[in-house]
Amino acid sequence: MDANGALAGHRPRLAYVWYVTAILSLTHLVSLVDRHLLGVVLNDVERELRLTDTQLGLIYGTGFALLYSVVGLPIGQLADRVCRKRLIAAGLALWTLATIATAFVTGFWSFFLMRMLVGIGEASLVPAGMSLVTTLAPRTMLARATALFAAGGNQGKTVALLVGGPLLTVLTVAGGLTFMGHHWSAWRGVFLIASLPGLLLVPLLLTIREPTRAVVAARPSIRSVLVSMKPRLRAYVHLYGAFTAMATMVWALSAWALTLFVREHGLNAAQAGGLMGTLSLVVGPIGILTGGGLLDWLEARRVEGAAIVLVGLASAIAVVPTVMFCAAGSLALAAAGYAGLQLMLVVGSAPGWVGVQQITPPENRGVAMALFVATYTSVSIGIGPVIVGALSDHVFTGADGLGRALMTTLIAMALAGLLLALGGRRVYIRAAAAIRAVEVAG
Repeated sequence: MDANGALAGHRPRLAYVWYVTAILSLTHLVSLVDRHLLGVVLNDVERELRLTDTQLGLIYGTGFALLYSVVGLPIGQLADRVCRKRLIAAGLALWTLATIATAFVTGFWSFFLMRMLVGIGEASLVPAGMSLVTTLAPRTMLARATALFAAGGNQGKTVALLVGGPLLTVLTVAGGLTFMGHHWSAWRGVFLIASLPGLLLVPLLLTIREPTRAVVAARPSIRSVLVSMKPRLRAYVHLYGAFTAMATMVWALSAWALTLFVREHGLNAAQAGGLMGTLSLVVGPIGILTGGGLLDWLEARRVEGAAIVLVGLASAIAVVPTVMFCAAGSLALAAAGYAGLQLMLVVGSAPGWVGVQQITPPENRGVAMALFVATYTSVSIGIGPVIVGALSDHVFTGADGLGRALMTTLIAMALAGLLLALGGRRVYIRAAAAIRAVEVAG
């Protein structure tokens, strides 16, 4: 068995590796579109359902993360045992149906429930998807393949902004969406239309050939994996913690950036979505290529601990554009700050995911990745948006209250990420070296 857990001598052609990674990336994109659309329609939802900023934060974040994080570990264990393409396809079908059902919600609790179902479905994607990528991709292209998979998530936000904003405007002008004799308000119609790509992707996922696994006597239980992680616990704590802090920045920004442009700079949803989507479309690929390429370059030169350091530095550098975006008195300065902030957050994504693989034995990577996803999701999506909403409702209550609430949250998370990453570099290096030694010996 090779370092990535695949049977030696049975590597697929690189073109096929890119094909599978592209399908998974597209699925990742659709999942993030469904997740980010709420940020586009937040103002409309607030008006129609009469919700507070705190309730909106709970729906956007906590509702999604509540079961996403709970089911993540058992799904990660399934990713080490069952057909991964079918696991992802089943999850995609569930979250697509929940997206459709979002068009029928009547208040806070029904909306909260639909977000929980979306979270359950999407919990299958990253553990099973990363397991496939890690199994198929040779070490020399693992960071780039991981970056492509992560790119789907990053560009999902861009698509949600570029398409969701104008679509909301079109449906608003049209007075909503009428289909098969039933009428939906504009924001509800956005969710219905957004569900179509998910329905089309299910058969495409099933074209993937499940890679041959190494034969083992028994797959590890969650308990045994957790026990095996104990000698490297400090490395996991620092890596998971640093990435979670950065992810909290991502989701706090995702939930409230468009609303900030609307409330404090006078844009409508289509204008704000178009501006943010265009900026993300430009900086997203730059950040992906920079993050994945820089990590590959540092790894090729045997720079130790590069993955965890890149996560921390990207978070810390993001402080400057955070202040520009949240405290800007002009739209141009706010846009520049938003672009710089997005760039740094994208740069730090692939190194975090690769870092988990580097300190985990191949046979445990599905569960370890699920634990990683559960950790950063439950915190970042679960509390990031609601903290900003609560600060805006109860602490920073002036006209610029949302900007100050968002800036406070982002800066606190950036500094936490830097301290966790740099403080854990040495233990991370030792953990990665121990895994390399086991792989070479095997």
